[in-house]
Amino acid sequence: MFRSFVLLFAALCAGGVAHARNEGVTADEIRLGASAVLSGPLGAQTVQYGEGSRLMFDAVNAQGGVHGRMIRYTTLDDAFDAKKAV
Repeated sequence: MFRSFVLLFAALCAGGVAHARNEGVTADEIRLGASAVLSGPLGAQTVQYGEGSRLMFDAVNAQGGVHGRMIRYTTLDDAFDAKKAV
């Protein structure tokens, strides 16, 4: 499972290389963020996705992170509202 996650993570990162910038990446951390439905009509169904992501990032961090960089994952609640998501 961990290997699958690492491969998926690498594929997602490689896919965005053309548009990647260094914002969010420092010598000791990688900051990731998500706008997610944490409340509102679908909140109860989607909160677990964020919890699962956080558990995986915690596991990666416990093993030293990504090339020594710790992953900091932040979610913002858009409540299934497009205006908030923007």
